[in-house]
Amino acid sequence: MVHESSNRVRGTNDTDSHNSGTYTKDNKNRLLRKPNDSRLNDILFVVSLGYIVSYGPITISSFLRMMGL
Repeated sequence: MVHESSNRVRGTNDTDSHNSGTYTKDNKNRLLRKPNDSRLNDILFVVSLGYIVSYGPITISSFLRMMGL
């Protein structure tokens, strides 16, 4: 009976520490990954928006010519 309970407690502690470690690692990765992704998306969006505003008509007309429309 005592052996069982000690095993149960040890198992719970191992699981808790493992879960908290994994959780922290995942959160760190998410926190590190998310700003980089959003920043990259913002940069790509601004660059593509500027490209479309600057060269939009030329690109669209040449693209339509390429497609044969």
